[in-house]
Amino acid sequence: MSELIADSAPASYAELIVSTSLWLPVGRANFYSTTANSWLVLPPDPTGVVPARSRMLTDPAYVPRLQVSVLRRLLEVLPLSFGYEPEAACVMNQEVDDLLRPVAVTLTLRPKPADSLPEGPERWANEALARVGVSQVTLHVDEHGSYTFTAHAAAGRKDEVTEALLTHITKVFGGAYSLDRRSDHARAGGADVGGLALRRYNGIDGEAPAQGRPRGILTFFQLNVLVEGLFNQSLSPAVFFEHNDFLATFVEQTRRDLPGALSLIEEMRQVIGLLAVKDVDAGRPDGQVIVLRRFLDVTSREVLQRIKWSVESVRRSLLDESVTMLHRQTDLVQLDMSALDQERTPELAVGASESQLRGYVMLVAAKLPLVRNVYEFAALAKDHLEALAHGRDTTALTSRAAVGTSSALTRDVARLGIQLEHWQALLRGLRNNVRGLENAIEHAWRENLLYEQQQVRREQEAVAEIERSRAGRPVSERASKTVYNFLMLVFTAAAVLLTIKTGNILDINNPETDWWATAVSLWPIAAVAVVFYLVVPLFGTLRRVSRDRSGHSDSYPYEFTFRLQETADANRVRAFLSHTGRRRLTDSMLPRLTLNNRGGGRIERVSGDRALVKIHSIATFRVGFGRYARFEIVNEILAHRVSNQPRYAIVQCRLFGDSPKPLKPETVYELVGVVLHEMGVNLTTSDPTTGDKTGIEVAKVLELVGPLFADEAVRARIDNRSARTAGATMPA
Repeated sequence: MSELIADSAPASYAELIVSTSLWLPVGRANFYSTTANSWLVLPPDPTGVVPARSRMLTDPAYVPRLQVSVLRRLLEVLPLSFGYEPEAACVMNQEVDDLLRPVAVTLTLRPKPADSLPEGPERWANEALARVGVSQVTLHVDEHGSYTFTAHAAAGRKDEVTEALLTHITKVFGGAYSLDRRSDHARAGGADVGGLALRRYNGIDGEAPAQGRPRGILTFFQLNVLVEGLFNQSLSPAVFFEHNDFLATFVEQTRRDLPGALSLIEEMRQVIGLLAVKDVDAGRPDGQVIVLRRFLDVTSREVLQRIKWSVESVRRSLLDESVTMLHRQTDLVQLDMSALDQERTPELAVGASESQLRGYVMLVAAKLPLVRNVYEFAALAKDHLEALAHGRDTTALTSRAAVGTSSALTRDVARLGIQLEHWQALLRGLRNNVRGLENAIEHAWRENLLYEQQQVRREQEAVAEIERSRAGRPVSERASKTVYNFLMLVFTAAAVLLTIKTGNILDINNPETDWWATAVSLWPIAAVAVVFYLVVPLFGTLRRVSRDRSGHSDSYPYEFTFRLQETADANRVRAFLSHTGRRRLTDSMLPRLTLNNRGGGRIERVSGDRALVKIHSIATFRVGFGRYARFEIVNEILAHRVSNQPRYAIVQCRLFGDSPKPLKPETVYELVGVVLHEMGVNLTTSDPTTGDKTGIEVAKVLELVGPLFADEAVRARIDNRSARTAGATMPA
């Protein structure tokens, strides 16, 4: 293959030849698809080295696709974006028992003068080549992942040509392309940041499909492996947990203290710059060994080792969050790198909740198969080199001149195998760490599920006890109603007796008695009976049906649940329970908003180290003339023992009730904000230095749902309440 590259260069350009190579995961199936070959133009009987080109380039409006084979991407993007000749030299396979297919390709670039280069990827990639006098560049790629760029110059300095060639290589693969995942940067790109990144890589910056040219030769498979698997910023805890201020400070300090150091790998040119090896021809087996060893060395240090540090840090933080809370009376003592400010790096998990830590483990578990896939392709490339070395060993048995070359290649392949085993050992350790974390998370989930099931069972038992108690008591009515019914019965009996005596209506021997006239004379009573027993119920039924069809209701139920995990103060909780009277909350826009404490209605002992107390309160406010909305507030206080000391926390605040008329969304937001603020002021701990009440960060709790209920001005007015003392809070 190297002979093919040498033959393609004219003799006048052989004065200075510089090669730079690298290895990327490709694989035979990704290099060329035998079934999807309608785009490829080959000679009628392709054998050996044959010319090849893409049929799709005849369409001037065609935009190269990403989800294609490596060979198609090369034959379409390099001529379209970087000035390479559209016709390339393909090496066909020689196996008799295999499908005829290309196994390697060589493309040629003859740079134009710098002043005649068009604006775009071709200028960015080739301007440096033209300035140092490079007359030709050849790119050789094989199905095992070796990329070799060779520059031919009539004269010039080798270091300048090498740097110009490296600039060309980085631009060909994407240059400054980056999928910046930091939240403060990603938000500027809109909702579909990933889709916009692919459009940008494929040269589609606007709505028109052919506004620009693709900026890189990588396929989607290769982009996915590099950007999502190996060099994924989200695998850094500082990026995943959105520690943007720390990241900005860390990157700036690293650049200041260590100029040129890569604190975070953000751009494609940084990735290619790490993987490229100067003065190496990967068209030869010994060069392929070198570039594959460079890839394994870089990815083991810059990828696997850093992910392993990150997972270990997350493991320690997750244990601190879960084990101390559930299983121990004392703090779990572990080595803590985050306590050393000068040692903090983006690989340390700092200030993350248990749910965020679980989310990070989920991300690593989902992306780890991509890294595992890289190992499979590297192992296949190593097996190919091993077969080549074995073939040379066979040739060396009959040729003494090949003995030294074959033995050197065999040793290099053996060293490569050892390095690949080290790479796999890191990957295997990383996989074991992730599996261990997944098992720990599953155990914690099962414990929480069991606790929830036990709580549901207790709730059912309590409801059953209440129902049995009600069923065992006789139905009682108010005394006034009983007296009223008794008097009505006496008066009715007296009226009947008086009527019979005075009217003589039962004298059947009297021929003057007219039963029909007597019955007709009683029509007012019948009319009243019909009205009260038929017309009134019928009218009520029709009214109910009409209201049901129109969506009206006499009660509008509302329910809110907030998981807070805020530290509570025992003295403030006791003072809150001691205050049993009603109090008016004046620092609110809700009319006549009052709060009435109903005491600690329930104590639940979870274990010897945990107990749960539920505090009930009632909030009412006016919604119309003589009409009030009523809401019940239930705060759950968790008491647990840590380091043999009791600690208290508000774990949940529930708010449910109804209103005789539907509430406006601003009113709902106002009510929730007032309740959370009041509970925080009266239950949470105070600042030990100033004695000020800290309360609950209402704006943070309602940050996600706030825009659904109120505009920015209303939210700002309501959220500012936490910055001042409430008008009618209880003393601590």
